[in-house]
Amino acid sequence: MLESLRIEKNIKRSKRVRFTFNETEVEAYLGEPLVAALWAADMRTLRYAPRDEKPRGLYCAMGNCQECAVMINGMKAEACRVVVNEGMVVTSLRGPR
Repeated sequence: MLESLRIEKNIKRSKRVRFTFNETEVEAYLGEPLVAALWAADMRTLRYAPRDEKPRGLYCAMGNCQECAVMINGMKAEACRVVVNEGMVVTSLRGPR
C-alpha cells in the first residue's frame, strides 16, 4: 500500500481491515470510502467501459457519474458511495484483468 497518499500525522484512524479487489487483498481503515482505499492502494482502474473496453475509475467522487461502479459482494454499487468493511469482496464490472 502507498502510505504516502494518506495523512497519518495527528490523525486518529479507525481499525485496519482487509477486503479483496479482483482477488487481491487490500488493507484499509474501517469506514473509509472504498474508492479512497483503492486509490491509496494504487488501484485506479475500477471498471472497463462496455463499448470500447477502456479503463474507468474515480471521476466525480460523489456518485453522479458512475465511473467507479464495481461489484461489491455480488451487487453493483459506486465505490465512492460505499464505506470499507472487513471481508468485502469487490470486483471490477468486467472481472480481474
